[in-house]
Amino acid sequence: MVVIRPAKQQDREIITKISVNAWETHGDHDYISLVIDQWLADWQGQLVVAEIQGQVVGCAKLSVIDDNVAWLEGLRVARNKQGLGIGKELQRYFTDQIDDFSAIRLSTFIGNEASLHIINKQGFSEMARFTVYEAQATASEKSFEPIVQLVDADEVWHFIDHKTLFQTNNFVGCGWVFKQLNPRLLHKLLKSQSGYGIYSDGQLQALMLLSDHCKECGYSINYLQYSSMEDANLLLEFAKHKSSAKSIKKVLTMCPDSPSLRKLFLSHQFYSYTDDINNVFVFELKHHRKG
Repeated sequence: MVVIRPAKQQDREIITKISVNAWETHGDHDYISLVIDQWLADWQGQLVVAEIQGQVVGCAKLSVIDDNVAWLEGLRVARNKQGLGIGKELQRYFTDQIDDFSAIRLSTFIGNEASLHIINKQGFSEMARFTVYEAQATASEKSFEPIVQLVDADEVWHFIDHKTLFQTNNFVGCGWVFKQLNPRLLHKLLKSQSGYGIYSDGQLQALMLLSDHCKECGYSINYLQYSSMEDANLLLEFAKHKSSAKSIKKVLTMCPDSPSLRKLFLSHQFYSYTDDINNVFVFELKHHRKG
């Protein structure tokens, strides 16, 4: 019988061990060891473990994000206990709380077949697909003088290509957490000094939202829009340089289904974990109020 309970400080080591070993491949990319202390201290969210006969065999985290939306993440099951329905029980533990939220959302990787099976069976709807890329942070002696910090949320909001954004249901990647870009989130990002742009003749020509919301590597390119390849190249070099200046090893981005963007990232030595495109899925379980 699977017992699910709140995680305790003494569960820290076993949770970290399970998270790294849960993957058949790419375990070295797992981020839980970097955030476990933050999760244990998160009084608004819930970090739980699954036990069988007193042995911790899995974990999962529910975080509360904007607009009364819950984000389900960090669902991991010990390799030698997979296939026993533990992941299903962990997910159900949180989906049973749907009445407390307007929606529960999550993302998963293309190789996580077990999670995809559970997600589809529990009524989640696919909202968007992205390709995950990351690159090594590299210092540069180039002048980034044309790039300025953006502060006018109205100007930036009107500059954004909303037709393109609509293709992903307005979702942008903040690391592995996906949020819908709206004026309120944009204002929050600009207030935290995450917006960078390039002007020409007083008009905004290129935009990059670069925030420190990425669990794995610190910096995440949330959104990129440009009018010329020169501007695009400069912004990406700036992102890698800024990360390097803060002793951050990598920059991560979730690229929407855009061949030109994928080509751009690859030309700057960004790489994905597999050869698949659109290898990250965003799902949502909507709360349908009765009556």
